This record gives sequence, structure tokens and C-alpha cells, in this order.
Amino acid sequence: MNIKPVGIIAIDFELGTRVIPNSYFESYLDTSDEWIRNKIGIKERKYVTNDKSYTDLAYEAAKKVMEKSNTKPEDIDLIIASTITPDHLNVASACLLQYKLGAVNAAAFDLSNGGCPGSVYSLVTASKFIADGTYKKVLVVSGEIFSKAVNMNDRGICVYFGDGVGAAILSEVPKNYGILAHDLGADGSGYYALAAPAGGSRMPLNKERFEKGLQYAKMDGKAIWNFATHIFKETILKSLKRADLSIDNLDFIISHQANYNIIVEGMKSLNLGMDKTYIDIDKCGNTGGASVYIALAEAYRKGKMKKGDVVALVAFGGGLAYGSIVLRWNLER
Repeated sequence: MNIKPVGIIAIDFELGTRVIPNSYFESYLDTSDEWIRNKIGIKERKYVTNDKSYTDLAYEAAKKVMEKSNTKPEDIDLIIASTITPDHLNVASACLLQYKLGAVNAAAFDLSNGGCPGSVYSLVTASKFIADGTYKKVLVVSGEIFSKAVNMNDRGICVYFGDGVGAAILSEVPKNYGILAHDLGADGSGYYALAAPAGGSRMPLNKERFEKGLQYAKMDGKAIWNFATHIFKETILKSLKRADLSIDNLDFIISHQANYNIIVEGMKSLNLGMDKTYIDIDKCGNTGGASVYIALAEAYRKGKMKKGDVVALVAFGGGLAYGSIVLRWNLER
């Protein structure tokens, strides 16, 4: 089989329009702006208005990347929507997005993988359809509307998250550019480190469980920290090895924006300076599967990477799932 080189030909994002500073949580929770800034690195996050949903942000982000890549709706062969906060639980948001965009020729499906790791999982999944020649252009949207999905009275989780959706269009690129290698994995022993007790087939939601708030995810922050700081280095090194590259070849890293200090520890473990990464959690919060897309789009826009640079993407989160991609950047400034 002739495997085609695959890369990102356009990337952008859409955030909620409501700016939520840390003082919002100070007003009713036992927390502080100082604690949130020091422990997580967040100053503010963006929330959607009450009338907006996942596909509303996905639509806006998709329109941006379609325009940037001169992609018409009918040219899209496949839409993959990566999210754990879809418009509706019993049907794929990708199908509604297909309709909104008028992408009448596109197949469509959702990918749910713990939210945050979905950023990398969705890009890898999309690339396979192009690499084997099945499709020419795939639209991937990844992100969350966390403001409508987390317990806003749980100070151990609500202060972390924001709303956002990233979008990318993948297509064939010149040889030796685009995705060079990837590593995907999971440690299911940590499944309950970030999970909602009720709402699935294990524990269907009823009135009693709803009133107890069991539909909301609980997070074991220490377990997530230990996992993320360990897997950051491990998965990037695996992807580099599969690409026949080393740390010395790496020009830049885009990490999932879960916690500023996790990124600091990850970069330190690789003996790399913070000038080789980009952080926007301070103004966006943790946007789950969107965060890699958003940070990558912003870093590119600000000239942090140039064509030919070797870039690693890394994500980790619920499941506990993780993944990384090593690519050679194929877009001009």
C-alpha cells in the first residue's frame, strides 16, 4: 500500500465569549485567586452563553479552517468530532455539524476518549483515512463545553475548566512533512481518577442520584498529576523513537493545557527550556480536547514555529488515556 504523508493544512479555534476571572469563584467558594494562579496557572477562562452548545463553537471553528484552506463544504470527506460534552448524548454531534456546514458528502462520527486525550486521538484517527487513500480531506473538531458539565460547587474541579473547540483540516502534504509518528496508550487502572459515578449503564441516572450530584465527574488531582508528569516524557520519547529522531531534533512542544505546573515538570523532565513550548492556560483554562488545538493555533499565529520544524503534541487525561504526535510542520508563515 502506498502510504500518503498527512499533515494539518489549517488550524483554528473558537472560545466562549463570557470572561470568567478567578474572582468569580472567590465570590462563593472557599478558594482564592492566588491559589488558582499558583497551583494551576489560570487567571481567567471563557464560558459560552446559555444558548450555545458544542456544535455552535465547532461550527465557527470549522468555518475558519475551511476558509483558511480554501475548502468547500462539499470537499470534506469525513468529520470527526472529539468531545465528552456533545449536544446530545444519544447521537453524534458530528452529524449535526455536517448538516450545519452543508458538508453533504462527508461521513461523520464522534470520538469520546476522556475529553483531553481526544485531541491527539482524533488527529491520529483522521490521519489514517488520508494515509491509506480512503479520503482526501478530513475535518476534525475537538473540545468541550465544560461550564455546562461540571459541578460548579466543587472547588476541586470547577476552577480548572473553560469552554472551547479547536478545528483542523488534514490532507496529503509533501513527502517528509506532516505526521511522522505517534504513540497512543492508556492506563485503565486509573479509570476512576476522573469519572462521573452516574449517568451511564453502570449507574443510570435517577432523581435520587441527580439530587446527590452523581452526574458530575469527580477528580483525583494527585493521581492525575502523578500520571501526567510521568507520561509526558515517556510518550514523547516513544513517538520520537518511532520517527527515528531524538530530543535534539525537537524544535517545539505543544502540551495539553491541564495545569501550568504539569507542563513545567514535563519540560524539565526532557531537559528542555520553557522557550520550547507555548502556554495559554492562563487565559483559556483547561478546554479538554480543544487545548492542544488552541495552543498550536496560537503558537503558529505568533511565529513560534516555522516550516520544517519538528513539533511534538502531547495530551493526557481521563481514562487514563494519553498520546503524542511528532510532526514536521508543513505550513508557511
